[in-house]
Amino acid sequence: MKRVIFVLNCIEDSLCKKRIEEFIENGFHVSVYGYIRNSQMQPVEGGIVLADMPNSMSYRKRLPILRRTLSKLIQKENGDSVVWYFFGLDIALISFFINPRIKFVYENADLSYTKIKYSVISWLFKKADQLMVRKSLATVFTSEGFVKYHYGEECPKNVILKPNKINKHILDLPSVKKKEVNTDSLRFAFVGLIRYKSIFNMADVISRNFPNHSFHFYGIFSDDKSDEAKAFNALVGRPNVFFHGRFNNPADLPEIYSNIDVVVSTYDVTSDNVRYAEPNKIYESVFFRTPIVVSKGTFLADKVAELGSGFAVDAMDEQCIIKKVKEIEEEIFIVIDNISKVPQEYAINESEEFFKSLNEFIS
Repeated sequence: MKRVIFVLNCIEDSLCKKRIEEFIENGFHVSVYGYIRNSQMQPVEGGIVLADMPNSMSYRKRLPILRRTLSKLIQKENGDSVVWYFFGLDIALISFFINPRIKFVYENADLSYTKIKYSVISWLFKKADQLMVRKSLATVFTSEGFVKYHYGEECPKNVILKPNKINKHILDLPSVKKKEVNTDSLRFAFVGLIRYKSIFNMADVISRNFPNHSFHFYGIFSDDKSDEAKAFNALVGRPNVFFHGRFNNPADLPEIYSNIDVVVSTYDVTSDNVRYAEPNKIYESVFFRTPIVVSKGTFLADKVAELGSGFAVDAMDEQCIIKKVKEIEEEIFIVIDNISKVPQEYAINESEEFFKSLNEFIS
């Protein structure tokens, strides 16, 4: 069996950790390299750090670091018995230009270039993304929406869909009884890396207009020094807003979800990345029988509507949020009933079909 070398543009990322665990559990010999992006988070166990590249660092400064470190790594590790597994467009693109004959699997869980203000540059990155798909042995997309963004209804033969579902080890954890829902005092919560103006706005509007309800944050900030992180300070001290800090995924999820009534996943819709992404919160919502609130006009909103598992809202419109909270108060039990009809297995990460498909390309 070939050795798989993972190169991660964020060595602390939970999705990367999950994917590496899957490969190890399925008998692959792996090596892991990557870049530190958030020093507050734990890197992949056994991973070798190539360099520090904090989220606050500009791409102009990252580029020479990536080029230098990847050149050394490829020169050191490349060979006929190796398959590279690149996480992120930046890693894949630079590695490909260093060695166009390199054999690699490409996984992209983020269309971050769609945030670029200049449409021509964003278009060029989109074409680069599609080039990596063509040049890869196989490409893994974590959202069906990404396929629609790039190719409409025509999915390339070497693309494998792998939604970011819950780690199967969640089934080994003891269950925690969920606290009863009280519509007079609902517990809204954001679970994950804290960022986005829309998340701040949801917490701000709900905590100001509904003092009987509470808003909870589980997780840390993506960048403590960012303007977004500073904006969240305005919420500190409000009697119905709570910051619970970092947590372990999946070990702490049963306890977290036992204490919340509605999970908020209203990411900013200012870029196509959010419009087409499929965050794992939709699967946590199903598994833990917890209604979800998402941003309207997104692929995720369509998915939630299909499952009947939550609500869609314009998270930057105060009156729309107020109206939606009142709707949640009236309909939350209907949504909980809808979710209870979806098998929990739907939300669990599956490996067998994934590796069956992948082995066709890398064996």
